[in-house]
Amino acid sequence: MEGQVKRLSVKAGAAALMACACFLLYSVWTSRDDPSAEGALYQAIQQNSLPNGALIFRRGKGTEAGAVVIAERNGLWSHVGLIASGPHGVTVIHAVPAEEEGKPDVVKEDSLEYFLAKERATNAAVMRVKGVGEKEAETVVKAARRMIGMPFGIHPDAADAKGEIYCTTLVETAWKTAGIALTNQRDIINMPFVGGAYLLPDTLAASELLVPVSSKHTME
Repeated sequence: MEGQVKRLSVKAGAAALMACACFLLYSVWTSRDDPSAEGALYQAIQQNSLPNGALIFRRGKGTEAGAVVIAERNGLWSHVGLIASGPHGVTVIHAVPAEEEGKPDVVKEDSLEYFLAKERATNAAVMRVKGVGEKEAETVVKAARRMIGMPFGIHPDAADAKGEIYCTTLVETAWKTAGIALTNQRDIINMPFVGGAYLLPDTLAASELLVPVSSKHTME
C-alpha cells in the first residue's frame, strides 16, 4: 500500500511539474506579444490580393494558441484557415475553439476583420497554393463551406470517431477535393492527454506547394 501511495505521489508530482513548466513557457510566449492599435493587422493584410482558397496563418492569443506554439517548439503559427470570397467580401473558413463565451467549438466562416482582430491575433501571413487556377480554388472553398458546423476537435490522424475536425485538417481535406495534397508531413506529439501524429500549423506552412501572398506582419 505504501508503495502504491508513493508511486501515485511521484506521478502527481511529475504532472504538477509539467503543468508548471507549460504555464511558464506560455507566460514567456505571451509576454513577447506587443499590443497594437485596433485593426492594424487587418489593414496590413487586407491590402494584399487574397485569392480564393489561400491559406491564412495566425499567431493567436489564449491558452489554446500558446499550447500549439509550445508543441511546435516555439513555432510561428497557432492557427490556420481558408480565404474565401463571397457576397460579404473576404471571409475566412476555419475550425476553431469557441472565441466568445457561450459559442461552440466549431467550423465557421468569419470576416477577415474578425479573424484578425486585436484580441485574437498578434501576427498573420497569407500563402497561396502554387500552380492552381480559380476553378480548383472554387472547388476547395465549396468543400470547406460544406464542413461549416462540424465540431472542432484535436485528434491524431485517423483516430477521430466523433466527426470532429482540426484547423489544419480542414484546410488539408478541402484541398484534397481538388486533387492536391499539401503535405504528407506530421508532428509526433507526446504530452499529457495529447499524443499521436498531428499536422500542426507550422508544418503545413512549410509545404513546398505554398508561396507567400503577404509577408508576416507583427503587430507593434
